[in-house]
Amino acid sequence: MVWKIVAIAVVGIFAVLIIMGLIKAHNIKSSFAAPTNAQIDLAKNLAIEKFESIGGNPSAFQIRVEDRMRRPRDDITNTTILQVVFYNDTTTHLFLVDVNSGKVIMHSETEMYEKLPSSGEMQHNERPPFGPGA
Repeated sequence: MVWKIVAIAVVGIFAVLIIMGLIKAHNIKSSFAAPTNAQIDLAKNLAIEKFESIGGNPSAFQIRVEDRMRRPRDDITNTTILQVVFYNDTTTHLFLVDVNSGKVIMHSETEMYEKLPSSGEMQHNERPPFGPGA
């Protein structure tokens, strides 16, 4: 008789946990949203203006605007941030642009001093420049 009560209690607790998980999964919002074409164009133009103002040449770089933007965690700050990347073989410039205020929030530059070999180019006796065996 005791085992029957314990088994029913365990099944009941398991059912409650499953139901709670389904309710949470249904109510969770994605932290990313798809930007509109106008927002993408605005972010790209703002990043190009900022890049030119610091002496960069956008025509020497490929430009990529991310296709997802972060939603704000709270409704107090009305920021919509898009990432714009200028890249070529030697340098990458990353800009974070708030499309609601029209401001560039952050600029980061990364230079690559040495081209890393692809997996096919590396000889069997060579060690990789990083990772295990380095």
